[in-house]
Amino acid sequence: MKYMKIAAMSLMAAALFCSCEKKNVTPGPGTGVVGFTQTEVTMLETDGLTYIPIAVTGEPGGYPVTLKITAEGSEDVNEVLLISSTDPYSNTTTLYIGEDANNTVNLQVSPAWRPDDNADYTITLTIVEATGSTIGTNNTCTVYIKNVPAVQYGQYTVKGGQGSTPATWYLTLKQGANGTYLMENIFDSTETPVLVGEFDPETMKLTFDGRINGKGSTSYFGTSAYYYENLNEGDIQKVWIVQGGGRDGQEPVVFSVNEQYQITSTSSSLVALSMLYVSNGEGGYDPSDEDPTYLGMMQGNTTLTYNEGTDMDDEYPFK
Repeated sequence: MKYMKIAAMSLMAAALFCSCEKKNVTPGPGTGVVGFTQTEVTMLETDGLTYIPIAVTGEPGGYPVTLKITAEGSEDVNEVLLISSTDPYSNTTTLYIGEDANNTVNLQVSPAWRPDDNADYTITLTIVEATGSTIGTNNTCTVYIKNVPAVQYGQYTVKGGQGSTPATWYLTLKQGANGTYLMENIFDSTETPVLVGEFDPETMKLTFDGRINGKGSTSYFGTSAYYYENLNEGDIQKVWIVQGGGRDGQEPVVFSVNEQYQITSTSSSLVALSMLYVSNGEGGYDPSDEDPTYLGMMQGNTTLTYNEGTDMDDEYPFK
């Protein structure tokens, strides 16, 4: 009898436990209808992060509304279009719309710059599954990714115009971030700042318009904006000065590009020098007694020849 009572109590406890256990119930669609609010998107391969909105109209059957989205149009979509939350081993993305999200969510995409690939791509995004809502007619979004021609990276032989110093030097062109170009080794000096430029395929011009990619404190194109570190009194800080053309040294340096996307010539001027400043220990600086160090001067009417077999590895430093 004692054993029968214990068994009965065990069964009651099990039943009570089961009745308190929360069940996972997949919400029905309700009157909610989900779809892309923008069914076509066109972007350059050098564009940055882009948001493609998805919205639910009506009343969802429950939250969160869960969406599964596929991407097709390339053998490896991830090499063409980077999609938020995409599993690198799958072409399916899962998104969630919470109750406090006003029934909307943004699919985040970013095109991948492909300097060695001159093709355009069309990627089709499709909502293939939805819980808490019905999939509407706007279940696809077509993403058109336009190719941006890339200038050939590598080493170029620079032969300057009359009065240029040095008369011949080697320029290195590398890949920067978001479709930019980095000019290094100016006047055969690894100490010079790295200049950041942009290529315009309409005019076939590569322009360096005043941006620097690091390399110490720099006054670029003759401007007076210096960054000084608050060093101890007597400490030395080197300041780079890079000037373009014009009387004020602020005209951009513009190179011509040929049909093989190699830089070939320029009529622009370029000067690079460095100066030493001495800290007063309070954030102020005075010029040192040493004369400026001139690294080089390019007077214009300059020819550039691409050196075959000197391709550079891809790099993605900050812009």
